[in-house]
Amino acid sequence: MAAPAARLARLTLRALLLSTASIAAVAASAGPLWPTKPSQLVSAHSAGPLCPFTGPKLETTPHKVEFMTLAGRPEVPFEIPPGSVLVITSARLLSFGAAAGTPENVQLVTFDASGNMGVLGGATIVTESNQQGHAELSFPTGVAVRPGSSICVVGPLRTTAVEVTGYFAKDR
Repeated sequence: MAAPAARLARLTLRALLLSTASIAAVAASAGPLWPTKPSQLVSAHSAGPLCPFTGPKLETTPHKVEFMTLAGRPEVPFEIPPGSVLVITSARLLSFGAAAGTPENVQLVTFDASGNMGVLGGATIVTESNQQGHAELSFPTGVAVRPGSSICVVGPLRTTAVEVTGYFAKDR
C-alpha cells in the first residue's frame, strides 16, 4: 500500500509545482492578449542544441528552441526582440525512439539569463508503433517569455523536440 501512496504524493507535488510555475510565468507582464498585426505571429522549434541546464543531473536531454518563422518570412535564428516578450499560446511536445507504448514525461521549460528554470507545462507522451509520440499544450491566456530566456523541452535521454506558437508583444 505504501507504493501507491508515494506515487500519489509525487504526482500531487508535480501538479503543484507545474501550476505554481505556470502562474509565475504568466505574471510576466505583456502587451495585449492577442497579436495586433500578422508580423507578430511566431512559430519556433528546437533543432538539437542543448539548453543551459543548471539543475541537478537528471536522465534528461534538454533541447533548446533554435529557429523561428515569422508570418510570411523565411526561417531565422530564434530571438525575442528587446522590449518585447514572446507570448506562447500553444506547444507541441515530441518524443522519438522509445519502444511502442512507452510512457515518457516531457516538459516545456524556460531558463532565464541567470540560469533559473521555470516549468511552463508538461505531459506524458505514450509512443506509438512507429516509436514516435506527441502531446499538445495549450495556454489560452498565453505565457510570456522575456528576452534572454531560453525555451527548452526536457525529456528522456532519447530524442525530444518542441514546436511553440505564439506572438510578440510589448513588454510592460
